[in-house]
Amino acid sequence: MAEWGNRNRARSAPDVARPPPPPALGHTMLVSMYHMLKEGVDYQELGPDYLDKLQPLRLTTYLVKRLESLGHKVTLAQADQAA
Repeated sequence: MAEWGNRNRARSAPDVARPPPPPALGHTMLVSMYHMLKEGVDYQELGPDYLDKLQPLRLTTYLVKRLESLGHKVTLAQADQAA
């Protein structure tokens, strides 16, 4: 019985290796490194909300539409800019 179990395991598919990252990601990293070396600057993390700050009106519109599609009624008011 033990032999049958070993033969069955030998025929099973081997573990699949993780595929390499897409070429576009490698290209993006290469371009970033090129500009850092050319300009002599260190890498600077832009932060998790960098893309949100680029187009705040577009993000607001998207989020309002998303909430309305989930059945919510949305009313927006400008927040006070207290610093």
